[in-house]
Amino acid sequence: MANEVKKSKTSFIDSFDSVMGKVRHFFVEITEEMKRCTWPSKSNLAESTLLVIVAMVGLAVFVAVVEIIARYFVKFITTGTF
Repeated sequence: MANEVKKSKTSFIDSFDSVMGKVRHFFVEITEEMKRCTWPSKSNLAESTLLVIVAMVGLAVFVAVVEIIARYFVKFITTGTF
């Protein structure tokens, strides 16, 4: 009985060490991969950010216009007036 408790305790510790070793290895690999990445310069980042903001504003305007047209269309169909 004492051996069984000791084995289960040991296997728990071994599995915990194994998991923690995998987690540690994962973070080491992430750190190495991040060092190999090519990061954009500040000017490239600013240009990309501006492009995304302009695209989102354009999309928002497009969706708003389509929504207004759809609202008038549905109102015309249901009531017969604008």
